[in-house]
Amino acid sequence: MKNYRIVLLILVLLIIAGCKKGEKVEPTNVINIINKNTVTVESMVTKGNRYFLARQFDIAKEYYEKALKMNNKLPEVHFNLALIYDMRYKYEAAIREYSIAINQKHGYVKAHLNLGLVLAKLKHYDDALEHIEWVLSKQPDNLPALYNRALVLHNTHSDKAMYAWKDYIELARGRPDQMQYVNKAL
Repeated sequence: MKNYRIVLLILVLLIIAGCKKGEKVEPTNVINIINKNTVTVESMVTKGNRYFLARQFDIAKEYYEKALKMNNKLPEVHFNLALIYDMRYKYEAAIREYSIAINQKHGYVKAHLNLGLVLAKLKHYDDALEHIEWVLSKQPDNLPALYNRALVLHNTHSDKAMYAWKDYIELARGRPDQMQYVNKAL
């Protein structure tokens, strides 16, 4: 019975706090007031993800930043922010966010791979190759890592690039989702 009274008291206080002076309290207003006052990290991340999937990246970024203000230990949110920065050509910010995600989640393969790709875009090939090789040490059949290793080596070590392309083509051959990349490699 005490829990019920506490919940009721909190509900009344939320309604009072959310109402403007002289405002009529309708049942729908009560729900809106409660929803406004129950912002959680999870709700911010969920909304951010929803906008991210809808390709409304500016709005998604706002929700992700709000979630990180509430809890900075969210590697997936740092990863998604990095993706947004990467798409916007803000590579230094993307590097920062991918690095945070990696530091917060040991073994974060996608973050290592994407960090390697951003570093390659900036022509930091040795650093890029380090991250791509790390991914391949964990997932030797990772096709995007194999392909991007070959691209990086093509720009830096042409003698090793041929073997890297061969590794990629052997694994990707016969995979319809990889045909465009196999054709480029050939």
